[in-house]
Amino acid sequence: MENYLRRGIRGARFRVDRRLDRAAVSRAHDVLYLSDAWTEATWLGAQALKNPLDLWVYQEIMVETRPELIVETGTYRGGSAFYLASICDLLGAGEVVSIEARRASISEASRSIAAPMSPSSWKGTPASPTSSGCPPLSR
Repeated sequence: MENYLRRGIRGARFRVDRRLDRAAVSRAHDVLYLSDAWTEATWLGAQALKNPLDLWVYQEIMVETRPELIVETGTYRGGSAFYLASICDLLGAGEVVSIEARRASISEASRSIAAPMSPSSWKGTPASPTSSGCPPLSR
């Protein structure tokens, strides 16, 4: 009987702790996104528009999987593509292709990431869109 009681208490404690964990994560998520703090994330001066914790997880995944190609849809200002390409440089492998459908965003990305780039870490530059589509940003 005592064993069942202990298991019941342990189970109840687990469920309460799990609810508290979910509430804390939910509150932290709300604070980050409602404050617009995530819009201030930059990588070497280029706006990334990503949760910095997500960027940290991206690099962990990249270190573990060593991808040959990363395709990003939605370039906007190019900060996250620049971040991903920088991680590829640090790993010594991989390429980033960033696709943007809006012409205005492509020129914004060009201005955003051109300043902090060094020729040794970036193989290719953003260009204006062509009739066949948007050119990729590649490391």
